[in-house]
Amino acid sequence: MTLDDFLLEGLDYVFMDARYMCFWITTILEAMPLLGPESDAGLERLCTILYDHCATNTLSAPLGKQVYQEVIALRGLGSSSDNSCLGLKYRCLKAIAAGLPRENSDGEDWQYCILTAFQLINYDGDKDEVLLERIKRGLRDLRT
Repeated sequence: MTLDDFLLEGLDYVFMDARYMCFWITTILEAMPLLGPESDAGLERLCTILYDHCATNTLSAPLGKQVYQEVIALRGLGSSSDNSCLGLKYRCLKAIAAGLPRENSDGEDWQYCILTAFQLINYDGDKDEVLLERIKRGLRDLRT
């Protein structure tokens, strides 16, 4: 089973509920190093902000807007086509930001953003297995 198949068809939809949003964000942030070791101060700062908001369960639309705008400020408008290791990591942050709670959003919006972030981490198509294992292990932990 591929990562896409699992997230779109094999996942119990209950785990796409907003109360699991921090699980998904944390799992994505912890998986981003699979893209490679490249990082910079801006990326580290934005990841820390997201981790901190997950720790206090204070995710919000303003936070999503802030993260999105900071990614654009740091990487430029063309960042959506940057397929470098660092560029893909910033694109993951933009996907997370786009999925944070906002008016008129639903679970499908969030599911799409999760899928997008994991697809970016699996950009080369060689991380299905390791990502699936991380997600399944995390879901097992949530159930216990």
